[in-house]
Amino acid sequence: MSNQKRSFFRLKLGLRVFVKKIFFDKESNSYAVPKTWKIVKTKDISASGVFVFFSVSERVKKGDKFLIKFKIPKFKENIYLIGNVVRVEDNGFALHYIVMDEFSKDKLVNAFLKLGYEKDITPSN
Repeated sequence: MSNQKRSFFRLKLGLRVFVKKIFFDKESNSYAVPKTWKIVKTKDISASGVFVFFSVSERVKKGDKFLIKFKIPKFKENIYLIGNVVRVEDNGFALHYIVMDEFSKDKLVNAFLKLGYEKDITPSN
Protein backbone atom coordinates (compact mmCIF):
# COMPACT_ATOMS: atom_id res chain seq x y z
CA MET A 1 0.00 0.00 0.00
CA SER A 2 1.25 3.46 -0.87
CA ASN A 3 1.96 6.08 1.75
CA GLN A 4 1.39 8.97 -0.66
CA LYS A 5 -0.43 11.99 0.73
CA ARG A 6 -3.91 12.34 -0.78
CA SER A 7 -5.38 15.82 -1.30
CA PHE A 8 -8.46 14.74 -3.27
CA PHE A 9 -10.54 11.60 -3.44
CA ARG A 10 -9.83 9.22 -6.32
CA LEU A 11 -12.35 7.84 -8.77
CA LYS A 12 -11.84 4.35 -10.12
CA LEU A 13 -12.51 5.40 -13.68
CA GLY A 14 -11.10 3.83 -16.84
CA LEU A 15 -10.60 6.91 -18.99
CA ARG A 16 -8.71 6.94 -22.25
CA VAL A 17 -5.87 9.44 -21.87
CA PHE A 18 -3.05 10.51 -24.13
CA VAL A 19 0.49 10.88 -22.78
CA LYS A 20 3.83 12.11 -24.08
CA LYS A 21 7.03 11.72 -22.10
CA ILE A 22 8.89 15.01 -21.76
CA PHE A 23 12.65 14.80 -22.28
CA PHE A 24 15.36 17.26 -21.31
CA ASP A 25 17.60 17.97 -24.32
CA LYS A 26 21.09 18.73 -22.99
CA GLU A 27 22.30 20.17 -26.31
CA SER A 28 19.63 22.86 -26.47
CA ASN A 29 19.28 23.09 -22.68
CA SER A 30 15.48 22.83 -23.03
CA TYR A 31 12.66 20.34 -22.80
CA ALA A 32 11.52 18.33 -25.83
CA VAL A 33 8.16 16.64 -26.39
CA PRO A 34 7.62 13.90 -29.02
CA LYS A 35 5.11 14.58 -31.79
CA THR A 36 3.01 11.47 -31.26
CA TRP A 37 0.72 10.66 -28.33
CA LYS A 38 0.56 7.26 -26.64
CA ILE A 39 -2.95 6.14 -25.78
CA VAL A 40 -3.30 4.63 -22.31
CA LYS A 41 -6.10 3.90 -19.86
CA THR A 42 -6.48 5.12 -16.30
CA LYS A 43 -6.88 2.89 -13.26
CA ASP A 44 -8.01 5.82 -11.13
CA ILE A 45 -7.92 9.57 -11.33
CA SER A 46 -8.29 12.58 -9.03
CA ALA A 47 -7.92 16.33 -9.20
CA SER A 48 -4.27 15.98 -8.10
CA GLY A 49 -3.04 12.90 -9.95
CA VAL A 50 -3.70 9.81 -12.03
CA PHE A 51 -2.58 6.19 -12.29
CA VAL A 52 -2.21 4.98 -15.87
CA PHE A 53 -1.70 1.46 -17.19
CA PHE A 54 1.50 1.54 -19.23
CA SER A 55 4.22 -0.83 -20.38
CA VAL A 56 7.00 -0.21 -17.89
CA SER A 57 9.37 -1.74 -20.42
CA GLU A 58 9.32 1.77 -21.91
CA ARG A 59 11.68 2.75 -19.07
CA VAL A 60 9.50 4.95 -16.96
CA LYS A 61 11.11 5.98 -13.70
CA LYS A 62 10.23 8.08 -10.70
CA GLY A 63 10.77 11.76 -11.53
CA ASP A 64 9.96 11.45 -15.27
CA LYS A 65 7.58 14.08 -16.60
CA PHE A 66 4.63 13.52 -18.92
CA LEU A 67 2.27 15.78 -20.83
CA ILE A 68 -1.27 14.43 -20.37
CA LYS A 69 -4.40 15.12 -22.43
CA PHE A 70 -7.89 13.79 -21.68
CA LYS A 71 -11.59 14.56 -21.61
CA ILE A 72 -13.81 13.94 -18.63
CA PRO A 73 -17.15 12.27 -19.43
CA LYS A 74 -19.94 14.81 -20.02
CA PHE A 75 -17.44 17.68 -20.45
CA LYS A 76 -16.44 19.01 -23.86
CA GLU A 77 -12.98 20.50 -23.46
CA ASN A 78 -9.69 18.64 -23.52
CA ILE A 79 -7.64 19.08 -20.37
CA TYR A 80 -3.87 19.38 -20.70
CA LEU A 81 -1.62 18.84 -17.68
CA ILE A 82 1.99 18.06 -16.88
CA GLY A 83 2.59 15.33 -14.35
CA ASN A 84 5.59 14.02 -12.46
CA VAL A 85 5.96 10.23 -11.97
CA VAL A 86 5.73 9.55 -8.24
CA ARG A 87 5.38 5.74 -8.29
CA VAL A 88 6.12 2.97 -10.79
CA GLU A 89 4.46 -0.46 -10.63
CA ASP A 90 4.60 -3.52 -12.89
CA ASN A 91 1.50 -2.47 -14.83
CA GLY A 92 1.84 1.32 -14.93
CA PHE A 93 2.70 4.43 -12.99
CA ALA A 94 1.21 7.20 -10.87
CA LEU A 95 1.53 10.85 -11.85
CA HIS A 96 1.11 13.89 -9.63
CA TYR A 97 0.07 16.99 -11.59
CA ILE A 98 2.76 19.67 -11.38
CA VAL A 99 1.51 22.14 -13.99
CA MET A 100 -2.18 22.99 -13.99
CA ASP A 101 -3.86 26.37 -14.25
CA GLU A 102 -6.58 27.31 -11.75
CA PHE A 103 -9.33 27.05 -14.40
CA SER A 104 -8.37 23.42 -15.16
CA LYS A 105 -8.06 22.60 -11.46
CA ASP A 106 -11.53 24.01 -10.72
CA LYS A 107 -12.95 22.15 -13.73
CA LEU A 108 -11.40 18.88 -12.54
CA VAL A 109 -12.58 19.24 -8.94
CA ASN A 110 -16.14 20.09 -10.03
CA ALA A 111 -16.22 17.25 -12.56
CA PHE A 112 -14.97 14.68 -10.05
CA LEU A 113 -17.42 15.81 -7.41
CA LYS A 114 -20.27 15.51 -9.92
CA LEU A 115 -19.09 12.13 -11.20
CA GLY A 116 -18.52 10.90 -7.65
CA TYR A 117 -22.05 11.78 -6.60
CA GLU A 118 -23.51 10.25 -9.77
CA LYS A 119 -21.66 7.00 -9.06
CA ASP A 120 -22.43 7.30 -5.33
CA ILE A 121 -18.73 7.13 -4.52
CA THR A 122 -17.62 7.96 -1.01
CA PRO A 123 -14.47 10.12 -0.92
CA SER A 124 -11.60 8.31 0.78
CA ASN A 125 -7.94 9.01 1.51
